[in-house]
Amino acid sequence: MQKMREKSMQNHSNKLFCLIGPSSSGKDAIKFASGYPYVVSYRTRKKRVGEIEGKDGYFIDVEGFHEIESELIAKTYYCGNYYGVTKKELDRLSSSHMIYVIDWEGYQYMKAMISKEDLPIDMVSIYININPNDLKERMIKQNRTETEIEERLQQLDQDISVKSKCKYIINNKTTLENAVKQLNKIIQLEELQ
Repeated sequence: MQKMREKSMQNHSNKLFCLIGPSSSGKDAIKFASGYPYVVSYRTRKKRVGEIEGKDGYFIDVEGFHEIESELIAKTYYCGNYYGVTKKELDRLSSSHMIYVIDWEGYQYMKAMISKEDLPIDMVSIYININPNDLKERMIKQNRTETEIEERLQQLDQDISVKSKCKYIINNKTTLENAVKQLNKIIQLEELQ
C-alpha cells in the first residue's frame, strides 16, 4: 500500500498534512491508519504502554531535548512536555506526502522555520474535531494518569480555539475508517491545487 501511495504522488509536490486537535481526539489513530509516511517527533514525555521507540516517538529527557534543539525545525511545549522534529526527519520522508501530529503553536513555529530556511515543504493544517465530552473517556481507556488527564483537559479550550484557523476540519465523531476517508479527500483536493 505504501509503494502505491508513493507512486501515485510522483507527479505532485509533496505536502506535510498536520493533524491538530485536542489530546485523545484521534490524531495518532488517523495518522497510523492513513497508510502515509508520518513524521516521528522527539518528546520528553514518558513512553505510554504499547508505544514503540522510533514508531510512536523518540523518547528523551529534557536535557537531551535541549542538546538537539539547534537541529529542530519544529518544536513546542505541550502539557509539561517538549516535542520537536529535526530537519533530518523531514528529509527522510521527502519522497511522499507526510502526516504529522502537532499542536497549533508547533505548527506556527514550523511554518516560520520552513519559510526562514526556504524549504520546499507545503504545510496543510487539519483540525481533528470531536465531541469534548468524549475526550475524558478516551483518555481513561488509554490508561492516562489522573494528573495527565487533568492537564490535558485544562488545555482543551486552547486546543479548540484554533479550529477556525485550520484549513480543513475532520469530524472524528463516528469511525476511524470515516475519519481516514475524510483525510484522503483532503489529500485529493490538495493534489489538485
